[in-house]
Amino acid sequence: SKQKKDQRSHVQKNEQDFLTMLSEDTSLHGGSRWSRVKSDFSSDNRYKAVRDSERREELFKRHTEELMDEKEQKRYREKEHKRQQERDKQERVAASLKERARQVEAARSAFDRELVKERDMHFREEATHTLKALLADLIKDPDMSWEEARSTLKKDRRWESTDPLEERDKEKAFKSHCGELMSRKRAQFTKLLDEVSTLTLTSTWKEIKKRIKTDPRYEKMSSSDSRRKEEFQRYMKDKLTEAKLNFRQLLHETRVITHKSRQLCDKSEQHWKEIADILKNDKRYLVLESMPEDREDIIHVHMRDLERRGPPPPPTASEPSERLGRRR
Repeated sequence: SKQKKDQRSHVQKNEQDFLTMLSEDTSLHGGSRWSRVKSDFSSDNRYKAVRDSERREELFKRHTEELMDEKEQKRYREKEHKRQQERDKQERVAASLKERARQVEAARSAFDRELVKERDMHFREEATHTLKALLADLIKDPDMSWEEARSTLKKDRRWESTDPLEERDKEKAFKSHCGELMSRKRAQFTKLLDEVSTLTLTSTWKEIKKRIKTDPRYEKMSSSDSRRKEEFQRYMKDKLTEAKLNFRQLLHETRVITHKSRQLCDKSEQHWKEIADILKNDKRYLVLESMPEDREDIIHVHMRDLERRGPPPPPTASEPSERLGRRR
């Protein structure tokens, strides 16, 4: 554009005026140094018109080179080349030292960060050990809320040592402690119920409670009777599930029950009696004595399932030798 062209012309004129200024000084020669003579020109407007200091030095060098003869110019260029090589070398050394300092600082920072990390980890581990000791000493009721527990724990002077831990970590440790407490209490309560010889799969809490309430494990289970009842019901549910599962396994093991059993039982009671006589010798059958209808239903379901599947596949040629091998 015209504006840029005018700017270039203006710069060129200023540089030409600068060279004219230098040519007016007859004391300059090929060996003159810019650093020594530039102050002589600094008050001249033609000096100020060239704003870039590096550009002034370039113009000065061009002028002094023109004042030299051919030999002087060659010596000057060689000298300038050596000076430039030295400057480059110094710059490389400076850059290398700066990079090394940066690497040392980075390594020191990384070391410091790792040190702080290890220190914080140590503090958290110590705080975790202290909190676990506090929970073991002061929290005995797994039904206690975190708010109640925290209020109790704060009264102990050791609580301040748990400051490195965040609130959520403390609450998590509390819940884990309560879970362990409940597991131990539940195991003892289960053992207590296992020892009740009159307990059957249809026993009620009211019946069993009378038999166990004097045992210390009854009170230790919970201060809430409804909680103890819940644990009893959970125990009974697990016992019933296990009993039915074991009974179904017994039926699978009883070879007299086949895909024809349902039809045989419909025609005559003899086959049903034969099955019952075999089953009653196994405790997995007897444990359901208090639930005869449920037990009978399970047998019927098993028979229908076998009938639906049909006769078993014929034995393979390898089976007799395999059975012989097992008997040996």
